[in-house]
Parts: sequence; structure tokens; C-alpha cells
Amino acid sequence: MQEIHAKLLISRLSLVQNIFYHYIHGMKRLIIPIICMLLSLAGCHERKPLPSLEFADSLLTDAGDKSGALRIFLQIEEQLQSRQDPYNKGLLYERIGSIYYGQMNYVRAYHYFKQARENFQVSDSLRKETEATLDMAASSYRQKDLERAIRLYSAALDLADEQADERLAGAALSNLASLYVKSGRKQIPQDLLQRIEQSARKASRYSAHTMVDVQLLKHHTDSARHYLQLAEAQDNDVLDLAELQYTAYRIEALSGNFRKATDHIHRYIYLTDSLTRSTMQVSAGITEKEYFQEQSAFAE
Repeated sequence: MQEIHAKLLISRLSLVQNIFYHYIHGMKRLIIPIICMLLSLAGCHERKPLPSLEFADSLLTDAGDKSGALRIFLQIEEQLQSRQDPYNKGLLYERIGSIYYGQMNYVRAYHYFKQARENFQVSDSLRKETEATLDMAASSYRQKDLERAIRLYSAALDLADEQADERLAGAALSNLASLYVKSGRKQIPQDLLQRIEQSARKASRYSAHTMVDVQLLKHHTDSARHYLQLAEAQDNDVLDLAELQYTAYRIEALSGNFRKATDHIHRYIYLTDSLTRSTMQVSAGITEKEYFQEQSAFAE
């Protein structure tokens, strides 16, 4: 029976793959409802990603079609509502949250990351719970809710310590450094600052970014300027470049170089405006609304 079941599953998956091929090549309106009907044939296993999740990931990665991937994720969500499968629900909400985060809709991103964390907690997936907590913290940070972001990064740090996971702990620590700089808190706990610096010196990527914040927290503007130059020399994306311009503004403002500080803040505004324009070309919120409208019409 197992061999027959495996062959049926492979056949069904091949059928869905074939449909996805045509979908990617322009038959979007015709194929989407059929895909949604066939996804349930793929089946799922506890603690393993749904095959349909992998197909949607492939669509997102290979074709760059966030709107199409989101439609598939929403269909999977409907299938999982009646199942006791918190782990895969967590994976699903994690992906939907990432799409919203990438489109700078941080309120919706936080909502889905929170659902992901709750499901990972139910499934006792400590590592995934930690990652979802980090995502919630990042969404809070982008919403300018710095106090909540600090609480969530601190919670993620505790979870990472529980697993002795230096990578996850490092992510929490580096972001805590940035938050203490931006929040204007007068004093960071010294034991936390020392740990942040130790972690940054061990890390490779983004260590210079963190060391800029460490030096600012120590009020060492010359050292901060040195590490800023190292950070700028790295391969940065637009968001990183914007953050570095803001950091440069703070360094020059603290040093009393207000003309340079003004130049940096103007560059920061330019970069964030251009990032917003390019990111918001396709709205995940509109896609979600259209999906449910189409599902209602298709059901009728």
C-alpha cells in the first residue's frame, strides 16, 4: 500500500507542477482556481513543510511573483483551518508575514508573525518560535514601536540562550544595540553592552554595523566613524544604506558637525523614499482582498 500511495502522490505532484509551469508562462487567471482545487491532493506530514508550500516558495523565488505566491498561501490557509497541524500553520503564517514585511506593510506582517509564533509554541518548535519572535520584533521596529521591539528582541535572546544558539542570539543582540541607540535611552545595561560587543567581534557579516552602535553607546564618536567606514565598504542593500546614512547623521550631530549631519539625513530621506516607491508597486493587501473576492465568485 505504501508503494501505491507514493506513486499516486508523485503523479499528483507532477500534475500540479505542470500546472504551475503554465501559470508562470501567462495563464494566471485560468489556472489559479484549478491550482487551488488541486493543492489538497498533495497531502502533508506533521513537522514537514506542505508540498504546496514548497511550490509557492518556488513560484516566489523563481518567478518573483509575490502576488501569485500569496494567493497560494491563502488557499493553503483555508485547507489548514480544519486540521490540527500547528507546525505547518506556523510555516504558512511565517511566509505570509514575510511577503507583507517585504512590502513594508509592517502591521499585517506583525499580525502573521504573531500567529506563526503562537502555532510554533503549540507545536513545541523552540527554534521556529525564536525566529518568529525575531520577526515580530523587526516588524515592531519598523513601526517605530521601539519599546515593544526591545521587549521582543530580549525575549528572543532568552529563547536563543535556552537553545545555546549563537546565531539567533547574535541577531537579537545586534538589533538591541541599534534600538538602544535610536530610542535615545540614556544608559544601556553594561552587561548587555559587553555581550553585544563580544558577539559583534565574533561575527563576520554586519559586525561593523553593530560595532558602530556599540561605539555610539559608549559615546566614542571617532571610533563609531571608523566602523561606519568599514560598514559602508560592505555589500549593503538599499535598506542597509539608508540605516547607515541615519547612523552617520547621529555621529555628526553628536560631534557638532551639523552641516554634515544635514547632508546625511537628506540622503537617508532620499533612500527611504525610493525604497518605498519601489516596494509598494504591488500591494499584498490588495492581492488578499482580490483573492477572497475571486474565491466567493468562483464558489458561486
